[in-house]
Amino acid sequence: MVFCNRDELYKECCAALQGGLLLRGNDFKAIKEALLETFEKVDSKLLNWLESNGEKDESGSTATLMFVGNDTLVISHVGDSCVVQSCSGKAEVLTHPHRPYGSNKASLQEIKRIREEGGWLGYVMTTCIWRLQISNGRICGDIAVSRAFGDMRFKTKKNE
Repeated sequence: MVFCNRDELYKECCAALQGGLLLRGNDFKAIKEALLETFEKVDSKLLNWLESNGEKDESGSTATLMFVGNDTLVISHVGDSCVVQSCSGKAEVLTHPHRPYGSNKASLQEIKRIREEGGWLGYVMTTCIWRLQISNGRICGDIAVSRAFGDMRFKTKKNE
């Protein structure tokens, strides 16, 4: 049996966005909240599925969703998947990777978020426990993105 995050994410987004009805309005706060809740719900379902099936899979996945309407573009993403728009032949990056290193605004926000959740920054690798340790820009010296679907070992207390 295989859990397909893509299919689950699609199904949950359709439900959360009321089959597209929510996108027709201009309530971008409601759209943002619906997508955030959907991403969290799908991640929780994936983690529960992995646990209940005794899966040892420690991998994670990024995702980028784009909804295009007549005059509206809604993008939601997790991880380091990137959306680039071309305007008159000039590339414009529309998303910023969720990474805990760098000096750009998005990276600084990720570092702040990790610290607020009990993670810490460090340059010497120690035992990876349920809190996040960042070493040389990688969480527990392992992954480079600070948000993803899956990556169970970073979201549970199994490593205590």
